[in-house]
Amino acid sequence: MRAALLLILCACGSPAASVKLGTAWPEKPAGYADAYERWTRRAAHSVDLVQVIDASATLAAPEWRAAYAAERARRTDLPPGEADALAATQRADGEATWEVELIVATAKPAWNDFHKPQRTMWRVALAGDDGREVGPEWVHEDKRPRAVLEQYFPDMGPFHRAYVLRFPRIAPDGRPLVGGDASRLSLKIGSALAKIEMSWGP
Repeated sequence: MRAALLLILCACGSPAASVKLGTAWPEKPAGYADAYERWTRRAAHSVDLVQVIDASATLAAPEWRAAYAAERARRTDLPPGEADALAATQRADGEATWEVELIVATAKPAWNDFHKPQRTMWRVALAGDDGREVGPEWVHEDKRPRAVLEQYFPDMGPFHRAYVLRFPRIAPDGRPLVGGDASRLSLKIGSALAKIEMSWGP
């Protein structure tokens, strides 16, 4: 009974919306709040009632990128030419790489070191549904003002840090990591202390 009441080990994620991982750019941007929820996954891992890691990951798929560009243009009152240029940049970036905005908090601030790829305690990988994986090409801390990040990534809490992770679309074997709309993609994060996974797909 005591074992049933004591949370020894927990790794959990949010219910996943069904999404397609194709590269088609939408004819009309979705509302940003809807796109954010469709492309954001959440997971946490606790040990002995202590939350080791709490994370949300937003996959910058075409639907999200189009909605983000439109929302950013609206919020900053961009003139039409600059708004079109922003959308074009987002579209080109999405075709070149897989990008994830990772919002993460850890039990100890020193553990939140994803921006130190050579020294971080965490292993991060993006995996296709056939098990093939790629590591990040780079991980940068998102140093935009916290107030700005909270507008676009409302999972950002007072103890969270934001990172931008970019992964190659082509795996080491020379094949695309994702085969088409029916494929799945998973972000795997693990260390000696915790392991979480967040997935996108149908």
